[in-house]
Amino acid sequence: MRREERYRTWAAGIVLGAAVFLLAACSALPTMGAATDAPFYTVRDSLGREVVLDKKPQRIVLLTASFVNMMHAVGGDFVAWANSPSDEGALYAQGKKTVGYTYQVDMEALLAEKPDLVIGLPGLHNRLQQALEENRIPFLLLSLSRFADVKRAVTILADVSGRKEAGQAVIAEMERDMEETAAKVPQTAYRFAVIHGTAQSVTIECKGSIACDTAERLGLKNAFGDLQPPEGGSQLPFSMEQLVEKDPDILFLTTMVMPGKEQAAFKDNLMGHPSWRALKAVREGRVYFLPQKYFLISPGVEYPKALQFMAQQLYPEQGLKGEG
Repeated sequence: MRREERYRTWAAGIVLGAAVFLLAACSALPTMGAATDAPFYTVRDSLGREVVLDKKPQRIVLLTASFVNMMHAVGGDFVAWANSPSDEGALYAQGKKTVGYTYQVDMEALLAEKPDLVIGLPGLHNRLQQALEENRIPFLLLSLSRFADVKRAVTILADVSGRKEAGQAVIAEMERDMEETAAKVPQTAYRFAVIHGTAQSVTIECKGSIACDTAERLGLKNAFGDLQPPEGGSQLPFSMEQLVEKDPDILFLTTMVMPGKEQAAFKDNLMGHPSWRALKAVREGRVYFLPQKYFLISPGVEYPKALQFMAQQLYPEQGLKGEG
């Protein structure tokens, strides 16, 4: 009887151990409900809004060409985009539907595309938020003013496209190009100012703009960098008295007027002022117009070309790459 009792005890131990093992293994596996309920992607946009995508988006609409070149660079796709009168887009955007212009999105055309994700720019596209929310369409507002913003936007576009590794490769290449350009220029502590012109007025870009960020990456110091812009903006009202007081070594001029009419945007409110010719930058020939394709909205993945362009203007003797 003792031998039989020992056998029963041993067998019971084996059964109990197997049951414990199976219970532990089952508890380690995710339940079907948990896997189904988990969202595909959650992210905060540049306004701090949390945007949740329940599943991978299949019908993405991009509201500026900058997002288009980023999406192409990471190997993702989109169904429609917003262009501009002066930019019909690259070859990879041809054949895609448009939903109006970047500065004037056609909401009816946008909703007709039945998007499951729309990506736009803060400030420019905030007004679309309510209509998209009412139609339960996820909406990301991503800033592109600084290089850091562009890198984050590339990361997000790659993630929502399921192309994370491609996004990291694009960022690494951009960083390498930027570092190579910055390493080639003299470390001259020039002080600069960026003046933005429209048909009606001019303003000072004090910080946070593409031109300011690019200039600072070349080692230049922003003469108006100590001034705080209005909340959510990067520009201050223009004052010739302030400009004369700061008297920067370099003046960069940006504008949104049609190409070929840049001079007219500054003629009355800036260049026609009696103090204009007395400015150091004017006397020494260091006034530069910056092209819209790099410095108006954002060059996107071509941000290194914006840096190259500016460096080439400042230091033509260095033989830097870039468009003249």
